[in-house]
Parts: sequence; structure tokens; C-alpha cells
Amino acid sequence: MEADHATRRFRAGANFRTVVTLYRFDTELKSLLFRAIQEIEIAMRTRIIHHFSLQFGPFWFMDASLFSNQSLFDQHLRILRRDLQHSNEDYITEHWQRYDSPDMPPSWKTLEVTTFGLLSRLYSNFADPTAKHVVA
Repeated sequence: MEADHATRRFRAGANFRTVVTLYRFDTELKSLLFRAIQEIEIAMRTRIIHHFSLQFGPFWFMDASLFSNQSLFDQHLRILRRDLQHSNEDYITEHWQRYDSPDMPPSWKTLEVTTFGLLSRLYSNFADPTAKHVVA
């Protein structure tokens, strides 16, 4: 609404009602976008975990041979281990109480506690284009 940021002068016709209307519009738009993004994230997370686990086993994310770039794979595995260490989820705590091998829970537990960003990077680094296509 400013005509000149340095002098803090407002544009002609600027008023409080317009500011409130724009604020409410922005808030509602952000809310709609967040809900849509959240649904997309849940759907993609579910598809990746489900399809890759059925085709490559419950610990596919730990199998270096399934990934294109070994350096990225190592980096992603370190992040996953860190995410698991910081998780307070009951199902992760219970898993550690019952099992000590392998050193991470299966994908449907592990990949629920990591970010969607890391999950998408795992997906991008996955070597099998056919499996990626099925998920996409």
C-alpha cells in the first residue's frame, strides 16, 4: 500500500479496510494451499513407501544398489538416522525396544519421521525408472 517505502507515504486511496481485506484473502489462500500441499504430500509418501516396499522389500531405502548416486545415498542415510534419533514417536520407541537389527526400522516407520524433502530426494536418486514411473 506504500507509494514510497523510504518516506512511508501511502498510495492514494489506501485505507485500513483494503488492508484488512487483502490480509484475510492472503490468509485464506495460504490455508487452501497448505491443505492441498498436505494432501499431495501424504499421497506421495504413501505411494512411495507402499510401492517400493512391495517391490524392493521393507528396507529398500538402506540398499545402496538401488540408488544412482552413492554419495547422495550416504548423505540421505545419515539424515534418516538423525531423524530417527530425534523422533519421539511411540512406534519408533517401541520398535527400538523390540528390535535391534537392522539398525533402522522398516520404511513404513522410518520414512514417516523424515521430511517430505528428504523423501523426494530419495525418490529422485532411486535408480529404477520403471518403479519411479509407477509411483509418479
